[in-house]
Amino acid sequence: MPKVSVIVPNYNHEPYLRQRIDSILNQSYQDFELILLDDCSVDNSRDVLMAYKNHPKVTQLVFNEQNSANTFKQWNKGIELAKGEYIWIAESDDWAEASFLEKIIAELNKRENIGLAYVASKLINSVGEVTYENKIQDTNEIIGYTGSQFLSEKLLTSNVIWNASMMVFKKELIYKLKDDSYLEMTYCGDWFLYVQFCEQTNVLEIKSTLNNYRIHADNVSTDAKRTGKYFIEGFKVFKYISNIGNILIPINSLYVWAKMYQKAAREYCFPKELKRDILNSFFNYNPLINIFILFRIILSNLKKV
Repeated sequence: MPKVSVIVPNYNHEPYLRQRIDSILNQSYQDFELILLDDCSVDNSRDVLMAYKNHPKVTQLVFNEQNSANTFKQWNKGIELAKGEYIWIAESDDWAEASFLEKIIAELNKRENIGLAYVASKLINSVGEVTYENKIQDTNEIIGYTGSQFLSEKLLTSNVIWNASMMVFKKELIYKLKDDSYLEMTYCGDWFLYVQFCEQTNVLEIKSTLNNYRIHADNVSTDAKRTGKYFIEGFKVFKYISNIGNILIPINSLYVWAKMYQKAAREYCFPKELKRDILNSFFNYNPLINIFILFRIILSNLKKV
């Protein structure tokens, strides 16, 4: 049985597929299987994927007959096919440094109580140029967190694990989830998934820049911020965390959410219905806290006058 199952869920990423797949096959750590999925792409992705059909590392090549219209359902399909102890969801438009798996698995092998590990990422554009790199995150430092600590410090107002390609998790965690509604989410299903993983296990941060995260106009995350749905799904994740018994929620985190909404509402023309849904998410959370949030917003606006 392979140690790692690598899942590549593709949709219309023909220009990036070869680099993605080759960066997996060229890993210095080779105890893995490769599962290739395609969600009814309308470009020439099928031809690219078929070129790898007979590669010894490829154990599954699945073309959907109907588009699922959901990234996380594709993830789940790959996980159901996976035979490895660990899962790496390698997004089809990203690529990895050759030592990615070697570094992560070496650290996981040293620690039995870690179920999720992630590395640092560079941001790259559609042609592979680096648009952002944080040198502070490339120190090779290893930081361990308890699950509750990671929730409190890293997942309250955003998802610090920017993209799935930068992390590996134990497959067994998926079978102990309390809430599978991440499968119905459009944008924040990964965030919700990591939150539920943290209820079960501890987390390891590896400060080595081994993932290349491609940001382009067709990114799901780009569309999420443009449409504003990030706020509805994201605040649902926050409310789930706030109901976990041992997690203390600082009131300032709600102020952060309110500021994020304010900023996005200025940048994008949200439909009235969407604005109402987002604001209802705040107002239904806690009436007393809403007074505090509104006071802080009014105060910040007065300071700008």
